[in-house]
Amino acid sequence: MDEIIGQIFGVIAMVFSILTWQMNSHKKMMVMQIICAAFFATHYVLIHAYTGAVINGVAVLRNIIFYHREKKVF
Repeated sequence: MDEIIGQIFGVIAMVFSILTWQMNSHKKMMVMQIICAAFFATHYVLIHAYTGAVINGVAVLRNIIFYHREKKVF
């Protein structure tokens, strides 16, 4: 049953991934990416792919940092 619920979380994450590119501001894009990575992390935990969950957990942290970053380096 965890695998089926995990796949549902994966589909929801894909929807947020697609919606990310419809956002018109950096802040909105980062929020969508945070939600997407969180859903993917949950997806990977539920399908027992813990390495993928850790990588997406790191992506959540990275996106939170970039959400709060105002100055562009490049």
